[in-house]
Amino acid sequence: MLPLLINGFCVASAEPSTKRAIEILSKLTHKHVTWNQRSAVTADVSCDGSPEKIVLGHRGNDVVIGVVPTNRSGNAKVQLFNFPATNTIGQDAFCGGEVHLGSGPLMCRSEDGPLDGCRPKRHCKSFDAYDGECDAFHFYWDSKRKRLTYWRL
Repeated sequence: MLPLLINGFCVASAEPSTKRAIEILSKLTHKHVTWNQRSAVTADVSCDGSPEKIVLGHRGNDVVIGVVPTNRSGNAKVQLFNFPATNTIGQDAFCGGEVHLGSGPLMCRSEDGPLDGCRPKRHCKSFDAYDGECDAFHFYWDSKRKRLTYWRL
């Protein structure tokens, strides 16, 4: 984290450093993934009260999503998700457009009903990965399994 000066006092920034998150992700992926610093989103997606940094990466034709916690003592661990980016429609792939990230309030329902393991908390967020050509991947914290999971139409 980068220090901030507020009224002459040095305090820690609440937002995790994108650069630090990419350093952590690069060590885990052994430079096989090219991480996109501009894609980074900050949100508490592990529902532990501390934000995570969510970053998009590419490895060949695959899209990689890395989620890096800022609070190592919390319930979150670094998580990686890998999806093919193809020009065909598939439930486990993007359709080939440029992928973007977005975050918002945690909604524990999909169009099919309640999401398994989802427990709404005021500070907790969900995030989406979308390419504008096919259905988005909707990520949320599964409190039963203690990890992020996703759903898609």
